[in-house]
Amino acid sequence: MLSLRVKTQMFSTAPEGDREFCNGMPGSQFAGWLRSHLRTKGYDCAEVTQEDYGWGFWIKQQKLSVWVAVAFAVGDMGEVDGDPEWGVMVEFEKNHLDPGQWFKGKDGEAFAKKVFIDIDSLIAGEAQMDRVEWS
Repeated sequence: MLSLRVKTQMFSTAPEGDREFCNGMPGSQFAGWLRSHLRTKGYDCAEVTQEDYGWGFWIKQQKLSVWVAVAFAVGDMGEVDGDPEWGVMVEFEKNHLDPGQWFKGKDGEAFAKKVFIDIDSLIAGEAQMDRVEWS
């Protein structure tokens, strides 16, 4: 999984969405911001959906798909010291229900890397965001 950590106050950190099954983690605004910017670059992005750790969306290219996720990195007791920190992850996942992806590991990983580099470029170009860590 490719990931980076970002500090920014651009997005709400208030609990949102389904709080019972998905913990109400914030991040839909950040995920929506990424989706919007990636769509202008020609990516076929699905709708943003909630997960138990945050929010994400699928990007498809031909028969490949990668998952882009955003997670709010909370401190102890949910307190935020300074600018809120977010994790952004990109991963090619071999969907067990989609045999078309089973043998496309190298192509899928290359596509995930391309998406990740474009996301990193978007974040680097935004004055209100600071990259903390890249891996």
